[in-house]
Amino acid sequence: MNVTFSIEDVYKSMRCNSLMYVDFSHRCFLSKAIKHCIQVMQCIDYFRIMYCQMNIETRSTEVAVMCASIVIMGLLMLAVAHLVDKYIAPLLKIVSIVMHMNQYLAGITLLCFGNHLPELIINLTPVMQESPLFNITLSNAIAVVLINGGLICYLRPFKINGHGAVRDLLFMMLACELVLYEMDTDNKITRIEGLSLICLYFIYLIINIVDLKLMRNTLDDLRQKVDALSRKTQPTLKTKSKLRHMQNKLAHMELDSKNVDKYNHSEIFISAKLKTYYGKKTSFDDDEPDDVELRALEKYGQTRPSVIVRDNEKYLRDIFYNPENPRNMFLLNDLWDSINPISLSEFKRSSYIERIYIVLIMPVSIICSLFVPVVDTSVNKHGWSKLLNCIQIVTTPFIVITLWHALTCLEYQSSFIVLYFNISVWSFCVSVPLAIFVFWKTRTDKPPRFHKLFMILTFSISLVLLKIFATEIEVLSCVIGLVSHMSEDFASSSIRAFCSALSDSIFNISLAIKGYGGMAFAAGLAGPFFSFTIGLGLYFLTNPKVSQLYSKRWLLGEQGDNSYFFFMLIAFSTLLWIVTFNFLARRSVAIFDLIMYIVYLIYAILVEWSVIHAFTFDPQFEPT
Repeated sequence: MNVTFSIEDVYKSMRCNSLMYVDFSHRCFLSKAIKHCIQVMQCIDYFRIMYCQMNIETRSTEVAVMCASIVIMGLLMLAVAHLVDKYIAPLLKIVSIVMHMNQYLAGITLLCFGNHLPELIINLTPVMQESPLFNITLSNAIAVVLINGGLICYLRPFKINGHGAVRDLLFMMLACELVLYEMDTDNKITRIEGLSLICLYFIYLIINIVDLKLMRNTLDDLRQKVDALSRKTQPTLKTKSKLRHMQNKLAHMELDSKNVDKYNHSEIFISAKLKTYYGKKTSFDDDEPDDVELRALEKYGQTRPSVIVRDNEKYLRDIFYNPENPRNMFLLNDLWDSINPISLSEFKRSSYIERIYIVLIMPVSIICSLFVPVVDTSVNKHGWSKLLNCIQIVTTPFIVITLWHALTCLEYQSSFIVLYFNISVWSFCVSVPLAIFVFWKTRTDKPPRFHKLFMILTFSISLVLLKIFATEIEVLSCVIGLVSHMSEDFASSSIRAFCSALSDSIFNISLAIKGYGGMAFAAGLAGPFFSFTIGLGLYFLTNPKVSQLYSKRWLLGEQGDNSYFFFMLIAFSTLLWIVTFNFLARRSVAIFDLIMYIVYLIYAILVEWSVIHAFTFDPQFEPT
């Protein structure tokens, strides 16, 4: 029987790592012909740039390009952290305040969602269809628990929400065991099993909401009992002891149930918006924050208040409002202050590391400030800039539709993705009249009442930018792994996991320094549970390949058993020190966590180099 096949069918079945086993002169042609090489890319086709446009012909040049790729990955991680910190975090904060959440509940839901949104987007991309996702999820969980938790404990020790942390760890181990059980039962995953993981997350969410409600009911009863005991005119020694015990318990419970604060007191008035007015630069280096604010108020024609009320959302909204001012007063100055990436006063007060971060993030900061609206109730005028926001009404929907259309089609021209404008241009029919109406109805010194509607634009474009940045990090890590002849398991369990945890830790550490250590630590524990349930659940529902027989082999990967062993060890050790230290985060814990992560990396490297055997059974084959 004659079997015919075409060379196109061969190229469709080849994997992209085949490029590394041919001569440099043939890699340009194969990078265009192999379909898998196109599927794993997003906005930029790196292999075409390397082997077609740059014409790499030596190993040393290839290594140099990989070093540059690592630098680009670092900048993309900073871009993700900046986007989450400046734009997404205020939105989550507003939602948590509206929903009356305490720090712990906000950390395990909104903050956890914001941190793991890029990872959730990556899991649904074509590049992850046959990746060892369970190993990747385990590796990310190890990195987040150790790096995020360790750095937070070292920089800002705090009191841990005990029952919440124990519950998170137990649910995290339960979700891991449930995924492993589902893979072991029949060596594949069904959609019902993926749906069960998602249901487990909602059960966990309901338990936490009910727990918060019961805690607040208990607080009300405890306050009544304390008031009743305090009113006794001649209390006995036993009554005084009981009252003291109840007051201590009440203080701890009030700390756990306290809602998220609306404002960050240390940064309310120290902002770039206070530095230039009437086109004249003013130095505030030697002034106190109150003097800075008062001078800015005088510029807007405001009188000096006798008492500066900081904990008032309306005060921050109307801080520069004066009905006698023209409607477009300081229109261009507001625009410049909004897009200016560096505040000179803030730059001078910053440390050397912070200054390096400000300089590195400056290009991304300028681009984001042009197209992403700021809605933050803890800053002056809630981030309102009349001219810039009116421009964003026109440009933001156009950019969102254009980028989303391009990411859906995924067609390339000269190594870059093709942008389509045939659908996005129709957005001008709605956005231009709306922008004109908003410009006509609003003022520069006071945000409009519908300012919070800009949250829709902020969330939509942030979602698209997060998808682009996070997927480019994933693609670059795959390219670096292929060029360096690393196995996919090792690259995902080391480079990718470290990058993901580091980008999350940048934002969580900033929250911890500002006094939200409990929220950041809770997000670090709930993040792995979110990945095991929502992340893997959606992946199992949308990827038909996981329902094929023996999909467990590539889902777990070669180092999956190692990651599982270390994950359970770290979960139990974290549970042990939380209980042993009476729910107090100490700096010694941070040192222990970082040492554990180094041990995990060393073990993964030794397994990759075949120096030691992995925690797995050797494959067995039936004789034929």
